Formats: sequence, C-alpha cells, structure tokens
Amino acid sequence: MNNILTNTLEPMSTTNQFKTFPLDHLGILCVSGGDAPQFLQGQATADFRTVNQDTGLLGAFCSAKGRVISTFIAIKHIESILLILPLELVAATQKRLSQYILRSKVKLQDYSSTHSLVGIVMEETDEQAILTTPELIAQFSYPCPAPERRFIQIIAHGDTWTANKLDFSNSLSDWQLLDIKAGIPWLTPSNSEEFIPQTLNLEQLGGISFNKGCYTGQEIVARTHYLGKSKRALFMATVTPPENGDLQIGAAIIDKQQQKLGSVVNLVQQPTQYYLLITLTSDPHESTKLYVTTPETQLEITLFNFNKT
Repeated sequence: MNNILTNTLEPMSTTNQFKTFPLDHLGILCVSGGDAPQFLQGQATADFRTVNQDTGLLGAFCSAKGRVISTFIAIKHIESILLILPLELVAATQKRLSQYILRSKVKLQDYSSTHSLVGIVMEETDEQAILTTPELIAQFSYPCPAPERRFIQIIAHGDTWTANKLDFSNSLSDWQLLDIKAGIPWLTPSNSEEFIPQTLNLEQLGGISFNKGCYTGQEIVARTHYLGKSKRALFMATVTPPENGDLQIGAAIIDKQQQKLGSVVNLVQQPTQYYLLITLTSDPHESTKLYVTTPETQLEITLFNFNKT
C-alpha cells in the first residue's frame, strides 16, 4: 500500500464516498521480536506465513482443549504483527500467550490505550490511505465475505491526534451490525473458551489452516475437521426487542419443547429489532420454531443460515 501522509485528518479524495466508525470495542496487541511470526504460528488457527500489511488475517487463539479464547484479525506492520481483538480480552490473551514465550525472542505490548482503531466503509477506494494524519501507522482491508468494502485504520495518539476531528456520526452499533451480517464472531469474557473454532464458522471464514503444522488446541480442531463431527454451527437471527429488559450474550436458544439448542454469541440492537449471532446444535427445519430466552420471557426468532448456498 502506498501511503501519502499529510498533516490533516481530511479525506484524501472528495470523490470517494465513505463512512467512519469509532471501534472502541476492539483493542490492539502488538507482537514484536525476531521470533514473532514463528511464535504466533504455534499459537493460532491461522497461517501466519500469509500475514501481510494490506489484508487482515482472521484467526483464533485456542486453549489446549481446542476452545476459542479469542478471535482476532492480524496484520504485519514493519517488523511487528498487530492483533486486533475484543478490548475486554486483550489482557487475558496477552497473559495466556506470555506463558508460551519461554526463550523465544518475542515481546507482547498492549497498544489499546495509545492507539485508536477507525472503521471505514467505502463505496470505492484506491491504493492510498483513505484518511490521512501523521499518526496513521496502518490501513488494511477487512477479512469478511460481505458486499461492503471495509477497512480498519490504526492511528497512534501523537501530538496532533484528536478523535474529535473525525466524523463519528455513524454509531459503533452500525459497524457491529455489519460484522453480524458477515458472520464475524467476537467473543467476550463470558463466553471465552466455550466454543471450538468450527462452531463459530471460522473454517468457512478462512480462519483455520489445516496444513500449517501444530498449534495449541490443534489436535481437537483437526480431529473435528477430518471426522466431520462438528455438531454446532453459527447462524444469524433477528428478534423483536422484549417489552421489558434486554437480551444478553449467552442467552439460551430453545425449541418448543424447551430443549436448549444453543446460545447467543453476539448481538446488536437496532431501532426495530435485535440482530444476533447464535450457535445451534443442528440445522433446524425451516418450520421449526426457535426462541431466545430472557429472564422475563421467551421471544420467537427468525433464523438465517450462513451455510446455505
């Protein structure tokens, strides 16, 4: 990517139509040192031999039992690798990864308080930076199978940086809605280490490599793939907001017989309805009625299957 930086936070081109979003829900973990790529190769589902500076690499860190600690988007920046992951999971992920460093030449740094993430949705773009500022350190395209052209910019908090100069009239929930429609799963502390990667559709999203070699949790992930025994998958659903209370991540998905079939992984509230990412134990028949539970009631949901062709 050819960045031409000027001392402004104005868009480089007035012909391109774009929207900017404050991504305050995401954090940044910088992995540096001579052994950084090899270290991450042994810890993540993604193949870090393919990481580059232009396109985000989607993947996950797993426990030894093959359960996803956190999903991430990675890019290469100079001699470091920057990991974009849920802000609430940065510290826990950093602590977990630090246990495996041993004698490797690797340094883990939390950039979340010194750098900002800006989401951008474009109608069209070119090779240059979409927004320009002396503090812009990276811009990369978003790894999602969606019609929108999405990018993330990473901006350091320098002397001239101020978020007030950007048009953030577009809400974070609008960006999160795009993530849900694209099937991008982001976990929270409440459901970290609950799902295997295949349950979160990471295989369909290109977030799992099966020829990269060993990594933490790899045996469980590979066995599930080759035996074809993943019993759950990720679906999108919509539901009318309850009259009282709110929906919560982790809420149960049940059928008419009150049998639990899955749970809510992500959700975002829009003016007229909630959009949900949910797991289900199977692909239910279209006539099957499903419900999401709240402390006060059960709400019928409308289901969308990402795996249908």
